[in-house]
Amino acid sequence: MIKRKLWVLSLTTLLYSCEISSLPSSLQVQKDINALVCYGGDKTDINFGKSFDEIVKKVDAKEDNRVKLNLLELGENGANYSDLLDYKINEENYDYIFVVGEKANLFLANYIKTNQGVSFITIDSKSDTIYQNVANYEFAPEEVGYIASTLIENQDNVGYLSTYDTTFDKKVLYGFMQGQEAQNKTSNIVLKYFEEEYNYEKTVDYTEDLFNKYGCKYVYENSKNNLTTIIEKALSSSSKIVSSNIDYLPNYDSMAEDAVSNILVQNYEKVLDSIVESISNSSLSFYETKELSY
Repeated sequence: MIKRKLWVLSLTTLLYSCEISSLPSSLQVQKDINALVCYGGDKTDINFGKSFDEIVKKVDAKEDNRVKLNLLELGENGANYSDLLDYKINEENYDYIFVVGEKANLFLANYIKTNQGVSFITIDSKSDTIYQNVANYEFAPEEVGYIASTLIENQDNVGYLSTYDTTFDKKVLYGFMQGQEAQNKTSNIVLKYFEEEYNYEKTVDYTEDLFNKYGCKYVYENSKNNLTTIIEKALSSSSKIVSSNIDYLPNYDSMAEDAVSNILVQNYEKVLDSIVESISNSSLSFYETKELSY
């Protein structure tokens, strides 16, 4: 920063000596803060992949952004995550380490715990444990419930598909039920729990039950990798799907548009913008969880 100030002073002196009366109206902001953004998977990963890479690059390219964002794809083998991150940190100095997604946080949990001198920012990590060196950002599960509750204008039955295999999933389900109870006294809520996340046959059976046996006109989908299957069932029963798993639908075409209603997209670009702004004005808060809206 000292060298930069001297350069500006020298330039100003030179301009005045040449009797030039005006300077350019704007100068590009210097990115003097270095951050590493890492996530589990690579560009082919269904959770993030190419779309997330593009979001990070878009935020990084903004002229008013003081933070330089560097991407690190951690790959599929979680056992390697700590070594990969440790190598990158030793190779170059970073002011902040962004850990994005549940998978990256799961395999880096011990690394984060034992490296108290590093400033971590976790996003959408579904973590119940935070530390003094961690600023944690989570999408608010209760909001999912309240949004879903607004879909039952005609008191139709509502289905809910969930893996329900973590404490965070239980929070999502609790929020959903809480919202329904508060706003819809007569509608029926049908829960289907996937203990086997990738079981196609079970997906078909559960979906048949929700749309046909229970007559659900709306199904909230949180089951991962099942969205394409239930879209077909929704079309055949003139029902609608609500989902936060937009990344699991690679071919979002006209067929899907007819069956999917109010897809909730986790707005990573908005989150990154907000965090970058907090870093720039020194208002980032550690040792707490900040809930984000979709």
